[in-house]
Amino acid sequence: MKPLQNKFSPEKITLGAGTAIFFNWTKGEEEMIDVGATQGDCTFSYVPEFESIKPRGVRGNVKGLTYVTGSESKIKASFLEWLNPENIKNFLLNASVTEYTNDGTNGDKIKGKGAIIRANENLIDCCGGDVYIDDVTIIGQTNGCDTYRITLFNALPTSGLEAVFGDAEVPAEVEFTGYNDPQDPMTPPFEIEFFTPDQKCPVKPPETKTLNTENK
Repeated sequence: MKPLQNKFSPEKITLGAGTAIFFNWTKGEEEMIDVGATQGDCTFSYVPEFESIKPRGVRGNVKGLTYVTGSESKIKASFLEWLNPENIKNFLLNASVTEYTNDGTNGDKIKGKGAIIRANENLIDCCGGDVYIDDVTIIGQTNGCDTYRITLFNALPTSGLEAVFGDAEVPAEVEFTGYNDPQDPMTPPFEIEFFTPDQKCPVKPPETKTLNTENK
């Protein structure tokens, strides 16, 4: 046996800085929600749970006798721009947004517009609506300028919402859990994509010739 070493590929190293998060990315750029500035770490986790069949006379786990009893797929991040109607409704369960306008005619009300957000813990919408977020998507780059994407499907904000109002900025840390598609219950609710663009560097402009106007 000869000694071996791992080969280093700096271009394949994943960069965390610059990672972006979106809601409903699968609906396209016109309908997806840009969450704005985030802070700290952004975490993705997939944790399957295993159970092993224990035949008589066997002390350890046996290959082929282990099955998956469940799994959890999650994304967690801290959001700085959480206190606005477009974002906060996705941080609360089944939230509704009621917009209103004050015309200023009432003496104790200032003229302007506002919104009231309320959560609802009933996760079954009898009117046919969907209380789940279509997806929570992380997009970033590797050190070699390849793009990676992690998309969590059918997500709910299962950690609840906590914001500490101190002497500095106020981020809200929220953890989302993905749920399996009932039409495909054996597939975990996430996908990971890698993409290598044909053109990574800026296109070099064509060279221009300088016209010599000096008198000969």
